Amino acid sequence: SDIHVSRHFTREFYGQLFEQVNQLESDVIALTGDLADLDPVPDWVVKLYGQLTAPSGIYFILGNHDVRKSQPAKFRQALVKEGLVDLGKQVLRQEIAGTHVDWIGNERPWSDADPGFRQSSPAVFSIVLAHSPDQFGWAQQHQVDLLLAGHMHGGQIQVPGIGPIVGPSRDGVTYSEGCFRRGPTTMHVTRGAGGLVPLRLNCAPEISRLEIRRAT
Repeated sequence: SDIHVSRHFTREFYGQLFEQVNQLESDVIALTGDLADLDPVPDWVVKLYGQLTAPSGIYFILGNHDVRKSQPAKFRQALVKEGLVDLGKQVLRQEIAGTHVDWIGNERPWSDADPGFRQSSPAVFSIVLAHSPDQFGWAQQHQVDLLLAGHMHGGQIQVPGIGPIVGPSRDGVTYSEGCFRRGPTTMHVTRGAGGLVPLRLNCAPEISRLEIRRAT
């Protein structure tokens, strides 16, 4: 999440970042927005995302920085052409390791598009990609199993004894990073792998790898 491809870092940095993601050999790769800050987005950025590999798919939504571009639809189409799956306006069901999974995208509040998701059956595991943890309440109302979010950058600066101090959320810094459980929904908020400002304190960028296991 929050890769924010820009000229603040070199192409080599982003290449190494994406290589590390592929080395994890994950079943699925989920991108939860703020993918690029260059406008228009150069071809090399789109090709970079096209290099990601995962046998069960690479799913993405756009974040607030993405939808504010002059041609966000063109950026979407370019990513889809590279083999990525756009969840901005659709719900997809697939089978992974013998489990039926519903993939849902929620780009609110920056997009008015209806996620189009209604509560799944108990036999289906639901995963929502949302850029902001502000959609936690929505996910609970819809009985979502897992919500993946970013946007917070871990608070950007964390002060020992105080914690995160920057929180672009209606809940402030409450959901800056980590796992949270409320009702039927678990939410994971990643600190993200990049940023426009090359400065963080006590909350280093991260690539998040999650392992999902059946309840016993």
